[in-house]
Amino acid sequence: MDYTSVRGKGHPSTKRCTYHLRRLWITTFRFHWVTTKIQITMRRSIIGIFLSIVTFSVGFAIAGIRWQSAIDAQPPSRTIECPEVVAQAPKVEVPKPIEAATPDFIAQLTDLEDFADQGYSEAFKTKLVDVHEHENAYRSSEVIAKSGERWIGLFEKNERLYLKTTLVNVKYDPTYEGYGDEDYVRLTTRESGNPVFVLKNARPLKSGSIESAYLRPTYREMERRRLYDKPTKVGFEEYYTIGGKEYAIRVNRGLTKANEKVVAMMLSVGETSQAITYLPYNSDEDTVGHIVWVGDLDGDRKLDLYLEGDGYEKCGFYSSLLLSTAAKKGELVRQVASFGTAGC
Repeated sequence: MDYTSVRGKGHPSTKRCTYHLRRLWITTFRFHWVTTKIQITMRRSIIGIFLSIVTFSVGFAIAGIRWQSAIDAQPPSRTIECPEVVAQAPKVEVPKPIEAATPDFIAQLTDLEDFADQGYSEAFKTKLVDVHEHENAYRSSEVIAKSGERWIGLFEKNERLYLKTTLVNVKYDPTYEGYGDEDYVRLTTRESGNPVFVLKNARPLKSGSIESAYLRPTYREMERRRLYDKPTKVGFEEYYTIGGKEYAIRVNRGLTKANEKVVAMMLSVGETSQAITYLPYNSDEDTVGHIVWVGDLDGDRKLDLYLEGDGYEKCGFYSSLLLSTAAKKGELVRQVASFGTAGC
């Protein structure tokens, strides 16, 4: 059926229908527009929220960095410490023991005379020239003997020691190669025995056999026989019998009156002891000379000594003779003569 033909365009029913269709279209369009706007708004809100979060995070990080930099730039704070007040007991002065200069240095000897290097510089009335240790070769300035003089010497022959007065001869030796540019001379005697030393102005001594307890071989003999000298360092101890009495020679640590450390050679018999020589202490390996001869030279049945030792800070060495007849009260021996050479 054709409704148009029945009702036509001007029919009231047709106008109402057109009106309602138009209203529906308008309503639908408005709804779509609102919906679209809401979607756009929501999208913008989400992006805004995201950007806000990112901006806040970056700003917070920058603020934190600036804050830390400001803290680091500040000068360090000063802390004032209040001193703790402690009641102090009265100070008691404890005397320092003289038996030990340090905990690892125990001195067996104390109150020794302050160290002085006497060596061979001390003037003695009795003159001495060593032959045993120096193989009778010397610088010309070191020999005080002159050819034709009479000296008394200690000699060894067939393992027997004796004293004998003899003429000495001092002669220049152009073949000897020594130290420096000085000429060297040799000292010889008319005696057939091997000389240990010769003395001048030694009136208490008389020619004849003597009691002897020890004579060290010469350096050349020790090299030939491969002998070794027992070092006179801390712990050294040897015994010798002279005149029926046993003497002991020991090397110990000591202290001078000025509290200076020394290494000392001690001679003792019975209850009597004496420091016969000592040198500044550096270690227990320090030696304090060498024992060349032990016996009774002056005939009083008491021990006499002939020692050889290194010259302290003089780049040389010296030898010394100690006799019992020269000893003072409280002593066993005393030095009466010395001889020295300059070394290298």
